[in-house]
Amino acid sequence: MGTELLDKELGSFPMWLVDKWAKGKSPEQIAREMGKPVRVIARLLKKWQQAIVDEEAYLFRLKRLSRPKQERLAVLMEKNNEGALSRKEKGELRHLADEVDRLVLENSIALVNALRPEVPRPASAPMKKRSRQMAKSA
Repeated sequence: MGTELLDKELGSFPMWLVDKWAKGKSPEQIAREMGKPVRVIARLLKKWQQAIVDEEAYLFRLKRLSRPKQERLAVLMEKNNEGALSRKEKGELRHLADEVDRLVLENSIALVNALRPEVPRPASAPMKKRSRQMAKSA
């Protein structure tokens, strides 16, 4: 049986395979039990592992300020603590702070979506509009 046909027969991530592997069986043992080629079992397990890695990687793809904006924000915050901001710099600080607030909100929403997919939520377009409104009103 070809590997493409086996993939269709078993599905992308057969739970019986994952279950046996999670209980400590090696790909060779699983292949022997199932009468399937070891390379096919090993490839399916590798695909399953990569899917987990890809899913976890999503959690860390959070939005951040660019390096120059982070550095500028640090300078402005320090000057603000010293009470030495010009009117123009106060506006710039406010703008950067609003951008940080927007990023925190968007990252929070992304984390909720990733960690709690069962939580009902409105469509993404209204959330984007709401986050922009919150940033403007702050």
